[in-house]
Amino acid sequence: MMKNCLFLFCLLFLPFLSSAQQIYRRQSSFSERNIQLGFTLSPNIGWMRVTNSGNSAISTGARAGISYGVLGDFGFDRNYFFSTAFTVTSINGNLSQPLIADAANYTGTYKLQYIEIPLTLKLKSNPTDLARFYGQFGLGTGIKISGKESVNNSGNYTLTDANIFRASLIVGAGAEWHLSTGLKLQTGLTLNHGLTNTLSNSYDIKSDYLALSLGIFF
Repeated sequence: MMKNCLFLFCLLFLPFLSSAQQIYRRQSSFSERNIQLGFTLSPNIGWMRVTNSGNSAISTGARAGISYGVLGDFGFDRNYFFSTAFTVTSINGNLSQPLIADAANYTGTYKLQYIEIPLTLKLKSNPTDLARFYGQFGLGTGIKISGKESVNNSGNYTLTDANIFRASLIVGAGAEWHLSTGLKLQTGLTLNHGLTNTLSNSYDIKSDYLALSLGIFF
C-alpha cells in the first residue's frame, strides 16, 4: 500500500518538477541575455574626410588607432538590445592643407583621443551552440581628451583648434562566440562615420574609422 502511494505521489509530482525546471531555465536564460558586461580592446584604421568640395585640404592617408574600455548590452527582448560602452578611442589620420592662402601645402598628422559613449541598437540572432550573430546601428558621442598635430614630421604639437565634441553614425556587424558558460568572445567590424567637424577652423573636415571590434563578455 505504501509503495502504491509513493508511486502515485511521484507521478503527480513529476509534472510540477518538470514545469519548475523549465521556468528556472527560462529565468536563467533571460538573466544571461538581459544584461551582458565586458571589456574591449579594438584596433582601428582612421582617416580624415574633407566634406567641402571647395576646400583645398586633401586627405592623404589612414593611420592606425586603438579603442579600449568597458562594454554593456542591456536586453529589452530576446533579440533586441540597447548596446553602449565607455571607451578611450584614438582616431588618427593625415591631411594636407595650406598653412596660409599663398603658401605651399603641408602634411599634418592628426592624433585625436576621445572618451566615447555609443548609443546603439543591437539586434542578435537566436543563440546556437557555436555563436550568436548581431547587427548594430546607432549614434556615437565623443568628448576630446587629447589632440596633437605633427607638421611635416617635425614633432608633435598640441592641436588647439580641435572641437571638443564629436558625433558619429555607427554601423557594425559580427558574432558572439561561446567559449564557456557565461563567457563569450565578440568579433566584428564597426564603421564609425563622423557627423561633426573635427577642427573648429574654416575647413569642413570630419574623422572616420573602421574598427575590428574585439571584446569579452562575462
